[in-house]
Amino acid sequence: MKSSDQLIPVGNQVHYLRDSAFLGIEEILNPDTQKKFAPYFQDTPNFGSTSDAYWLRLDFKKVDENDFYLQIGSAFIDSVALYQVSDGKVEDVQLTGDDLPFSSREIKVSNFLLPLKIEQGETQTYFLKVSTNQPFFFPLRVGTLQAFMEDNHHLDLIQGIYFGFMLLIILYNLFLYFSTREYIYLLYVAYVVCITWFMSTVYQYVFEFVWPENPALNKYAVISTAMTILTATFFTRAFLNTKQRAPILHQVSTLFIFLGLVIFVAMFTPYKIAALILAQATVFFMAVFFLVAGIVILKNGYLPAKYYLLAWGFLIFGFIGAILETINFLPVVYYFNYMQLGSAIEVTLLSFALADRINLYKKEREIAQADALIAAEEKAHFILQQNILLEEKVKERTLELSNSLMIIEEEKKKSDLLLLNILPYATAVELKETGKSILKYHASVSVLFTDFAGFSKIAETLDASELVGELDDIFRAFDEIVKKHGLEKIKTIGDAYMAAGGISGNDFHPINSVKAALEMQEFLDEKFKVIIGEKWQMRCGIHTGPVTAGVVGKDKFAFDIWGSTVNLASRMESNSVPGKVNVSEATYQLVKDVFYCIPRGKIEAKNLGKVNMYFVDGKVTA
Repeated sequence: MKSSDQLIPVGNQVHYLRDSAFLGIEEILNPDTQKKFAPYFQDTPNFGSTSDAYWLRLDFKKVDENDFYLQIGSAFIDSVALYQVSDGKVEDVQLTGDDLPFSSREIKVSNFLLPLKIEQGETQTYFLKVSTNQPFFFPLRVGTLQAFMEDNHHLDLIQGIYFGFMLLIILYNLFLYFSTREYIYLLYVAYVVCITWFMSTVYQYVFEFVWPENPALNKYAVISTAMTILTATFFTRAFLNTKQRAPILHQVSTLFIFLGLVIFVAMFTPYKIAALILAQATVFFMAVFFLVAGIVILKNGYLPAKYYLLAWGFLIFGFIGAILETINFLPVVYYFNYMQLGSAIEVTLLSFALADRINLYKKEREIAQADALIAAEEKAHFILQQNILLEEKVKERTLELSNSLMIIEEEKKKSDLLLLNILPYATAVELKETGKSILKYHASVSVLFTDFAGFSKIAETLDASELVGELDDIFRAFDEIVKKHGLEKIKTIGDAYMAAGGISGNDFHPINSVKAALEMQEFLDEKFKVIIGEKWQMRCGIHTGPVTAGVVGKDKFAFDIWGSTVNLASRMESNSVPGKVNVSEATYQLVKDVFYCIPRGKIEAKNLGKVNMYFVDGKVTA
């Protein structure tokens, strides 16, 4: 940890364990339990909807004198426990969460800030236990108290604008209600109040300012969602007049009133997680249902429905975004709430639509008959034209389909060949059959790195096309050498080349990797032996050890390997010299009976300390 104005996300630097048995810290510190922790790869931890607890293991090193804090950036975490552990023993425990009174928090903010009690120069291990009956995702960041306070100031500004705006909408529509005495405005006010109440529970403002000493009330936060479902249903039915304009849809919409009541009641039972999941599903299907209802009623000639569709469309995007964020499909954005943005736009548009509803209704009723006649004639003419075009298109598409099937088959063969060219065979087959690849652990892999000394000077003497052309010639030769010795090319980055042996099963991969490196050096010596001026001189490093290999993501995927073995192999390369192959102690022990090696002693490797290194000098046997 370094002093900085920036807040550092650490979610992708932790290891986590799902705990359905609610273990104690003593059980967590058991070595067998420690082995079950897995690395987490997202900036923001997101565990969906679950009643299980989660443990996060974090390691911090403090390099300056500032005091740092850990932020659990959600107000919805019921229980938080931060254990400071040294030498397998608990040194300190901090407890918080919205199961405890707000006044018990050391830093009085709606999310959670916990001090990291580390002396300068120390490295400290922490175990964070979190559990909740609410949506289970939270930004996890580290920074100074000043940085967090400045960050919260920006967030408070955004929230102040939003809640102030919603209050203005409520007062505006109350004024319209008292002016017109039309109950639809009162329904709309109830709906906006429920949305505002729901958003205030998301950020726990009601806990902080309404019932700070009654944390038990936080367990019923999903009630605001149930009330939003109920008021949205009643308002929509009144605004679209579904009872007269779409009787079947009106009857079906009664289902959402029933589900809203079920969710409300379920919050007073032990099935709060089930109520949360039901609420998320109900909001999603209700949003889609009322969008369809609006389209149907608009097509039936009720023009005010277009305002509803436009407004509801924004709210649907907000609902869907919030739900997809909750279930870990969309990334969590700290300053941005999908539902807040959607609801703000939606209530604005509906307020304008309600204000103009009466005059618009009169005007549209006068022109409805004329529009209906014109629309019918245009529709009949359009259908006639479409029938003629359809017959012609059917003939064309039949011929095109036959040709397309042949092209598709050829393209499939090409794609299969391309896939096998960029991935190991087993990984390519797995991706084709399942659409994804499971990461695999390999106990022994030899990782080879190369790059070119003085590459910047070489680049200055060549234009871009010449430089890339030379790299292409060299890397094509390297590809053949790697394939010849049974290695897998992993990737190239600029002038660096990375390969690995042992991934596809090869007991002699350390020896083959050294042979490949020496052959690369021979190729370069031969290629540039008559060059005058800057020559391409290669450094090479090899280390053997365990790695995890596979494909991650779904777009522009590439096979890769991870682990400390990769880091140490890279250090072997960076500590080599031009024209030499530098190997680690582990690789040396595996090849010393085949190659003469010159000990270099212990050499400082960046971030790894001093490690033994050896130059490969030649073969012992042929």
